[in-house]
Amino acid sequence: MLNNEAAAAVQLTAAAPQVATTTVTGPWIQIRGYEGTLLFQQIVGAVSGTTPNLAGKIQDADDNVGTNSADVSGATFTAVTAADQIGKVIVAKRAVRGWVRYVGTISGTTPSFALAAVLNARPRLV
Repeated sequence: MLNNEAAAAVQLTAAAPQVATTTVTGPWIQIRGYEGTLLFQQIVGAVSGTTPNLAGKIQDADDNVGTNSADVSGATFTAVTAADQIGKVIVAKRAVRGWVRYVGTISGTTPSFALAAVLNARPRLV
């Protein structure tokens, strides 16, 4: 057994690295095989445009097609309007259903965000 939780964690892609000009919707990620807390990170590099804004959040659902999808209460990132920002959201695994995803809503005039999102989770020990 590992005594270091960080070493036991796995990193999953919640939104692939990209330059986005419109809303980014990540894939549904099954979390049933994980325990404890889920750490989501939104990583932003270059930003351009007039009044660019990125509002990231986490949603959960019953299955991999988003049945009954809903925003997870309190699982929103601080809005990003400038370059080089890393945000985090921590969610208790027991507070969400079996599937989660990242959604980053982009607004402004000709906005552009270099971004990625990741989920760090600890596999459940059997």
